Amino acid sequence: ARELDGSVWTRRPCAHLPSDVSGVFGRASLFFKAAAPSRAAATLNAKQPRKRRAALDANRANMIGISLAKLKLHPALIKRALFELDEAVLTPDAIAALSNCTPDQNESAAIAALAAELANPSSAEPIALSEAEKYLLEVADVPRLGPRL
Repeated sequence: ARELDGSVWTRRPCAHLPSDVSGVFGRASLFFKAAAPSRAAATLNAKQPRKRRAALDANRANMIGISLAKLKLHPALIKRALFELDEAVLTPDAIAALSNCTPDQNESAAIAALAAELANPSSAEPIALSEAEKYLLEVADVPRLGPRL
């Protein structure tokens, strides 16, 4: 408090201003009422996002996403290359990366359940999918995916 003695913070520049500022602000709040939330804000708060259990573990989805990002290929192009066994797209590095992205039995079952959920939506609200889920949904109908790679 001693450091502030004599500074602009302790001197009142105008004698006509009240020294009790909290009282001034307390009375000012009487003039400004809180606005009621708009209809749009109320409807956004009322809608709950569509909840679903993730088809993949977060770590596994992250690993698949990183592998796919390194390839820089769209899942539909990967699917076409897998069907045609296109060596221009399926380079040894791509095959090694895609081998790590093949689903196990539990993931295949979860992806099949997700595909069934997407085929019969219970609401008009879209479901947000991760890149890994989009890829696995795309290549789900490739026969013998593991041996092809």
